[in-house]
Amino acid sequence: VKHRRRRRRSCFPGSLPWLPSLFACELGDRFVTDFSSHTENGIPVKTTLDNSTTVQYAALIHQLVMKARSTVRDIDPQNDLTFLRVRSKKNEIMIAPDKDYFLIVIQNPSD
Repeated sequence: VKHRRRRRRSCFPGSLPWLPSLFACELGDRFVTDFSSHTENGIPVKTTLDNSTTVQYAALIHQLVMKARSTVRDIDPQNDLTFLRVRSKKNEIMIAPDKDYFLIVIQNPSD
């Protein structure tokens, strides 16, 4: 009897219905501590953070994304922000902005 290998599902399919599988993929990473998704206006869609932290991250990161996107477009009007990574002493915040939503992944970087 031959065993068929299961294809590993991609963590990054093309639209919002894939969000639960993306959470599973990212939270399976040993360095990822939290994950959050928000509408383009910063309204939380799904998150692993507590409510007050989610609201704080959403507001501050939404401002950061808008400023970074504006800066990229000021430099080159034909360009757009696709990914933003911020590293601090404690953690690393990775932000993937899109037209309708943005994703935030918080991880504890390895030394």
